[in-house]
Order: sequence, then C-alpha cells, then structure tokens
Amino acid sequence: MDRNILQLPEISKYMESWGRDGDLGLKLLHENQAIGAIWCRLFPAEEPGYGFVREDIPELTMAVLPEYRNRGHGLRLYRDFEELLIRHQIRGLSLSVDKRNPATRFYLRAGFKVIREEETAFVMIRHLPGS
Repeated sequence: MDRNILQLPEISKYMESWGRDGDLGLKLLHENQAIGAIWCRLFPAEEPGYGFVREDIPELTMAVLPEYRNRGHGLRLYRDFEELLIRHQIRGLSLSVDKRNPATRFYLRAGFKVIREEETAFVMIRHLPGS
C-alpha cells in the first residue's frame, strides 16, 4: 500500500486529532511489535465518513499486517475491541468495505450486515450485544 494515501483528507479524517470524544482503539502486539490496530470514531452528519450511518454509530477501521492475516489475529483483535465498546456502552458499529476486499467475509462472520450497497463498496452495520 502506498502510505501517501493516509494523507488524503477523506482518509486522514479517520485518524487526525486522535483522542477526541468518542475515539476508541486497540493495538495488537506480537513479540512487542504492532501487527494490527482497530479503532472507531464518530462523525457528524455534515462530515460523514465512507461508512456513515448515524451520528451515534461510530465507524470502524481495522488493519492487520498482511503476514499475520488469516491466522485468527484479526478476530481476536475484533472480539477484544467489541468487549471494550460494550463497556463504553457503544450500541453499534458501521463500516465501509470494498466489495472486492476479502475482509468482507470476515465482517459478515463477525455479525455485520450489509445495509447499503454502493458502486464499489458495501456499508455494513453491527448491533452490539446489549443494544
């Protein structure tokens, strides 16, 4: 991946000024090296992210280094994050995923449902236990 993509405004909005109200995240470490991260962020309706559903549903972002994918690390990271969200009384998560991205299957197995189909992506939502 070209890391310059992280500088694009439509992408950087998921990370800039980290620590604002509603930001939550975890890192996955293996032998003291970060091999994955997961976080969510709330967006206002007038500045939505790609997976925007509602102002009270944060958008999920998740990444695992390629060499650690398909080994259960992502699922462990997601399940730990879900527990954190439930403790913070977060009721749901949304996301946008490219239709060609193999991660789509991961999100479906994790309980996400497609609520909107766009030209190249699915917008998905997961209602969390207790909501």
